[in-house]
Amino acid sequence: MQELPDVASPTSTAAIRFIQSVRADVSAATGSADLVALAESIVERVPESQTLPTGLAGLGTLILVSQSVPTPVWSVISSLGLPIHRIRIDASLAAVEAAIHGVPDPATEAALAVRYATSAMADGVNAEDIAIVYSTPIPYAGLLDHALADAGLAWHGPTPHSLRESVLARRVDTFLQMAEEFASGAGISRPTLMRWLALEPARISDEHPRAATLRNLCRSEGLFGEDRRWSTALSELQNLASTEPIEDDSDARSRARQRNAAHAEHLNELIDELAIMLQTLIEAGTWSQIATALHAAITRYSPSSATPRSAAETAARSLMVDLLDASLPLIDSMINAHTSRHLRPAPDTLRALIDREFDQVRASHGDAAAGLHVGPLASTRALTFHTVIVVGAADGLLPSVRNTNPLVNDATRRLLRVDPADAPTVIELEATTRRDVLAAVADAQSVIVTFPRGAIPGSGVSQVSRYFQSAIPEDRTAFRSYRHALESGPRPIADVDLAALQQGSGDQVQPELMPIVTSLASWSRPQFDENFGNLGESPDHWDIGARPLSASAIESYLHCPYGFFVERILGFSTDSFDDEVEEISSKDLGLLLHSALEELVTAARAEGWLPGPGEPWPAQAADQASAIFLAKAERAQEKGLTGWEPAWVYQRNQILRAIPQFLQVDTEIRNQPPMAPGDAELGFGFDGQPFATAHTARKTAVQLRGAIDRLDTTADGEVARVIDYKSGKAANFDKGLKNDQKVQHLVYSAAVKALRPDVDESLVTFFFVPNQGDVTRIDARFDEDPQETLIQILDRLEAAGISGEFPPSYIGSRDFCPVCSVLDRRAMRVNRHHTALAASDEAEGGDPDDE
Repeated sequence: MQELPDVASPTSTAAIRFIQSVRADVSAATGSADLVALAESIVERVPESQTLPTGLAGLGTLILVSQSVPTPVWSVISSLGLPIHRIRIDASLAAVEAAIHGVPDPATEAALAVRYATSAMADGVNAEDIAIVYSTPIPYAGLLDHALADAGLAWHGPTPHSLRESVLARRVDTFLQMAEEFASGAGISRPTLMRWLALEPARISDEHPRAATLRNLCRSEGLFGEDRRWSTALSELQNLASTEPIEDDSDARSRARQRNAAHAEHLNELIDELAIMLQTLIEAGTWSQIATALHAAITRYSPSSATPRSAAETAARSLMVDLLDASLPLIDSMINAHTSRHLRPAPDTLRALIDREFDQVRASHGDAAAGLHVGPLASTRALTFHTVIVVGAADGLLPSVRNTNPLVNDATRRLLRVDPADAPTVIELEATTRRDVLAAVADAQSVIVTFPRGAIPGSGVSQVSRYFQSAIPEDRTAFRSYRHALESGPRPIADVDLAALQQGSGDQVQPELMPIVTSLASWSRPQFDENFGNLGESPDHWDIGARPLSASAIESYLHCPYGFFVERILGFSTDSFDDEVEEISSKDLGLLLHSALEELVTAARAEGWLPGPGEPWPAQAADQASAIFLAKAERAQEKGLTGWEPAWVYQRNQILRAIPQFLQVDTEIRNQPPMAPGDAELGFGFDGQPFATAHTARKTAVQLRGAIDRLDTTADGEVARVIDYKSGKAANFDKGLKNDQKVQHLVYSAAVKALRPDVDESLVTFFFVPNQGDVTRIDARFDEDPQETLIQILDRLEAAGISGEFPPSYIGSRDFCPVCSVLDRRAMRVNRHHTALAASDEAEGGDPDDE
């Protein structure tokens, strides 16, 4: 073992001794050899080569072209006994003459680099003679990839991503994740299955649906948890598929289930086949067997469209073939009774090994010498170009900031190494970078350098690289703004560029570009005006009467107008698909409760024990209601909707304890005035049922739709009470009723007039079952005519549609608006600005609604 100098730090000494102690064990366990051991082995076998007919001397003189050669490599070369002619690569340290531009951010740098390359090509320079090089792959490799794709320019060089991001790698990783879950005794979890289906594996046959259809089935049927829970739900769906479809069925949910039923058997078949494939892989006793099992799965689930169309996919396939056919079987020769379990074949070990291999390899984009060369500075070694464009040339990125290794610091490196190439120091690594820069631009006729002045990645600073400092003239061109970049750079090619250039030059702007000019002018100032984000005048506006509205839609506007605008007017969905359920959601718990209480009324009416007006529920009602709820709860558990078992048991028991209290409170309500339990789940505005209609002050007819959980009426039909079941918190809901953030009671009142025209008085009661353990009743109070209150709210919504003003109403970090939660504090700033403008208009006597 090598003796370490006393001056080495204690940390360095400990690190080196540890490496020395385990090096032999690691080599023996993995079958690999480090560079030192490999060189020693080669040197030992050199004398054997002298027995060849001509000997090594017949090779002649060895010409070595290098910048530096590590000692183990030099020991092999020198042991050959051949004349050696060594050529060291170096570069003059003269200043680099370049056009240097300070640019606002890396994305603009990438766009300008492509523009300069296009300009050079327009001047007659061949694409193969142009190089765009970057200082750091993050973020420049990805930004240039997108910019070149947008421009439609062919290029070659390293891809910005590793092979682990290829479709093949993701498909293999997901399959092995399923195998891990399967091996642990669990089934196939919904998150993993949904991820697998998203990767479009090959179908069992042409008659089977596409993966997207099966994903939709899982979501629409609410299948969560593991596949083993879904047998009952899928069996019922399969039975539904054998029945004749009801052509005139007005229930949209029933029609959707009928469509899903046709695919339930296919989902079962896919799961069964996956289980067989996974079991085969798990039971593999050798690495050869596990490689064969994985190869079979890849072959089976690679669709015909999976033929590699990119260099990354081709490289991924080649790497996978090498692993399965060559590398993995070799491990079997290393396995013995004393081998650690981590080296034995298992899905988790195989997944980690493959992921590591894919992560370490990057494919090449495009064919060499076809189109522009794009890559890091090191990729230009031994190549010459007419035009070189360097992006990310900020100090700290070029050269990058490097710190001495904490385990083996620079001082220790100098003491231990024989040659600088054995263990280069920070200063020597920077010198290598400098030589790469100088070599890349040495023969170039045109050198353009950009550096970011903002959004600088890593440890860069807003100053140009020190390599170019001496080349900066006093009147250097620095892009102080987007407009300045347009004036100084090549001819712009997009309409937005032309508009900005015409605006800045004072020339008359083309009429078709005026909307873009006014929009750019607004974005250049930190305040809002009528042109902010508006790319053109349009006579159209959102019409409140064009489509039916629900109570939840109106409430979303009252909570946040901008959220309403994004979701209801623009039609952007803000729903997020959660494939894991930790606890049953409020929505699913509410649906479970609704259906159970609805069935209670239906069963009582059918069996003849429904209480009359003001009468209490009979003794069997509590047991019957509990049995109905438990049956539906069991179905929810089979679908995996209930989540973590202890939490679900607690919530389930809360509801069971609350059922007798609910029946008691329900009896009290039906005494004031006397009523019998009425129609359950009564829709309005759906499937032939009449809409509830309200007319705004502008005489616009607004159609309202929804569903009433239960509608009770007195014997004379003059008074009706809407019963609405809730599963949330009563305190928050009561607060919303008082500050006009809730409108369900107003919409229900209008619905009763449409469904029961003879009713003179409408009452609305909200049941919270349970509300943190207790049943809570909230009666809606109508201090004013509910119709007039509803019209006032609809008037505000109509005025917003005409004016186009839907400002965010950000409340804080706990705000549930899905749009504002993304905008965060930006939404709060816009809200404050809009409030200030409204206050200013009010002070001047203006009414924004009149504009």
